Amino acid sequence: MLALVGFFFFFHATTLAVPAPVEVFPGPAKNNGVAPFGGRTTLSINVGQNETVQPKLAEDFPDPCVIQGDDGDWYAFATSGNGHKVQMARASDILGDWERLDQEAVNNSAWTTGRNFWAPDVRRLEDGSYIMYFSGEVPDERKHCVGVARSQNITGPYTLDEDPWECPLEEGGAIDPSGFRDPATGRTYVVYKVDGNAAGSGGDCGAVMPDVGGTPLMLQEVSPEDGSLKIGDTVVILDRIGEEDGPLVEAPNLVRAADGRYVLFYSAHCFTDPAYNVRYAWSDSVAGPYVRAPPLVQTPDFGFEGPGGMTSTTGRVEEGEDEVLLLHGRFMEAL
Repeated sequence: MLALVGFFFFFHATTLAVPAPVEVFPGPAKNNGVAPFGGRTTLSINVGQNETVQPKLAEDFPDPCVIQGDDGDWYAFATSGNGHKVQMARASDILGDWERLDQEAVNNSAWTTGRNFWAPDVRRLEDGSYIMYFSGEVPDERKHCVGVARSQNITGPYTLDEDPWECPLEEGGAIDPSGFRDPATGRTYVVYKVDGNAAGSGGDCGAVMPDVGGTPLMLQEVSPEDGSLKIGDTVVILDRIGEEDGPLVEAPNLVRAADGRYVLFYSAHCFTDPAYNVRYAWSDSVAGPYVRAPPLVQTPDFGFEGPGGMTSTTGRVEEGEDEVLLLHGRFMEAL
């Protein structure tokens, strides 16, 4: 099942058939010696890339997440734009018509500049409240760190915690947080990217070599109660391979497939490059190592240029509860 909503579309994670590794990549398998490598498969998930899609929300609405509210409606949150720190949209049917809401989701700036909020990810906590993970711009640094904001209502207002949740400025900062609750164990995690390319001196996404370091994708367990209290050490689960991924990997998102394997979706290359794409890797363990697969969605699939940012949500779509995946991209032709 595929349907486009704005600049993003959906399909069911229950359709995922994760291929087994059939060959081992013989070349460099990690960057800076930090990311374990679980092998490689030449097979890929088929999501019907040749289908034609049309938008139902023709807005600039990048890096979206989607979550179903207690009222049964669906709510989307996106990167700053249209005069709002964090954009919102709503639909009664995830596959139906979407409406952008002309209201502010966030009511304070706290440690941020109050501008350039990137890639919000909203999740429901055990007590029924909501937590928003986001990337916030740090004053005087032009870099981003990961923060959290909280609300009793799905539409907010969300209030930022006083301090950033993760802020490795010497490594370039941190961006693209995404929550994941493991249905097998009930344990809760946040995955995010260390923004190493932001430490570069120009070029694609700031990543002029040799300034740029790694852009590792990190896994951090957190308390399921408040969604932010860190438990144990952070684990590197993937990092870029230069020729294959360009200057970076980013936008990590975890789901658990029907067969029990963990699927890590991520994007590679610079978002301004038509080579920007959605890739995935899988593992039998949430902490890896992850087996890399070929690109899942890339230019010109679905008429997109530079598709990226695969994220997930759980909700009632047809009958029962399904895991729903979505991504966004620029259309190659004017709408």
